[in-house]
Parts: sequence; structure tokens; C-alpha cells
Amino acid sequence: MQARYLRGDLRAGGELGMRTLIALAVLILLTACGEKDLIVPEAPPKIVRVPVDRYVALPKELTADCEDVQPKEQTYGEALRLANVRKEIIAKCNRDKAAIRRLQP
Repeated sequence: MQARYLRGDLRAGGELGMRTLIALAVLILLTACGEKDLIVPEAPPKIVRVPVDRYVALPKELTADCEDVQPKEQTYGEALRLANVRKEIIAKCNRDKAAIRRLQP
């Protein structure tokens, strides 16, 4: 009984068959109208020259730690000697820093 019903419906073309055909046609048309990604050709890459800084190692004597002098005893004379020695050490460190500044571009 079911086979005859289906066979008769298809042969007659029926309303259901026509709706199916229209739906398939619309579906095919809609898929054809899909948005496509356009491939835009890119410009060839440009060669860019970048200046590179070259760092040179500083001499060891310019980057050495500044020495520190400790007092030998707790007297006024030792404090005066210590002040003079530390003043010389600071002057030497300042000369080293000035030499480093001269080496920089």
C-alpha cells in the first residue's frame, strides 16, 4: 500500500514533489551566490637597509670596581689619611667614567 502511494505521488508530480524541486533549485542558487575571498596580489617586498650599532668591549681597567680603603684605627690622623685616600680613589673613578663617555658615540 505504501509503495503504491509513493509511486502514484511521484508519477502524478504532486504538490510535494514540486515543492521539493523548487526548494532544491533555490538552495543551488543560494550556494552559487556565496561570498568568495578575492585574492589581492601583494606588492613585492622592499629591501630595507637598517644600520646596526656595533658595541665594542670596554677595557677591563675602565670597568674595574673602585677600591675601598678601611680604617686601620680610630684616630683623627687615620680619619684624615682615609679622607685623602678616598678622595684620590674617587678622582680615579671619575677619570675612568670620563674615558668611558669618550668611547661612546
